[in-house]
Amino acid sequence: MFATTSRYDGLITTELERLTDLGGKLEVGAAGQAGLSACIWRCGARQELRYGENPHQAAALYVPAGRPPEGLAAAKQLQGKELSYNNYVDLEAARSLGAEFEGPAAVIIKHNNPCGAAEQKSLLDAYVKAYACDPVFVVWRGAAFQSPLWTW
Repeated sequence: MFATTSRYDGLITTELERLTDLGGKLEVGAAGQAGLSACIWRCGARQELRYGENPHQAAALYVPAGRPPEGLAAAKQLQGKELSYNNYVDLEAARSLGAEFEGPAAVIIKHNNPCGAAEQKSLLDAYVKAYACDPVFVVWRGAAFQSPLWTW
């Protein structure tokens, strides 16, 4: 049932995206027009999340079907309770901001907002500086580092 509804919604979306704005006048694009601006692909649930954006909502992490997980979906959680949707949003924000630095850097995120970020000569110094940005706000939050902390 959901697959049928999803496919139907996708067909409507594709058709509506073929509408183009030409000088304030809407025209329907030609059928078979090259270059879709969106597509639908099959995904599979990799893991259930602790909750969605709010604690009463269910959520899952999805990856494209038939492909190995990449990025955060391929990461291995070493400890702590099961991650929520908001944790993944924070992790992606931390990863994106951390990628902006060239040297050893630490980033601390809460609710998709940076509450500490620093680049220093060592990861430890970077973390100390990032933590010092707002030591009250960062308590029990996640931290991302621009390079590995250690190797096994």
